Amino acid sequence: MLVARPFTAAQSDSRPADSYVVGPLDVTTAADWRASLIDALDADRGTRADTDTDLVVDLSGVDAVDMVGVGLLVGVHRQAGRRGRRLVLTGVPPRVMRLLNATRLRRVLAVRDQPRVLAI
Repeated sequence: MLVARPFTAAQSDSRPADSYVVGPLDVTTAADWRASLIDALDADRGTRADTDTDLVVDLSGVDAVDMVGVGLLVGVHRQAGRRGRRLVLTGVPPRVMRLLNATRLRRVLAVRDQPRVLAI
């Protein structure tokens, strides 16, 4: 299941994630997520301040990741860098964090400890 919430300019620096990944991040969903996240990279181009270049992706709803999903994260990370932006993962489940550590991608990908939530 894919769930994405677009960023709105009215949110402050403590804004929540730009996109939420729910369900598996694997071979069955990677193509859809790649398209969604690349669209998110391009969607607000030129509408953000120069200092707000992060694409924050909340992975707290991810229940499974395979190597295709890991490759997707690396690919989006590289695309973000080419656009002068940065992919930031938040809400990373322990199983996914162990995978990032085992593959040493934790050194490459930016990970924020806790997802930021909107004050209601």
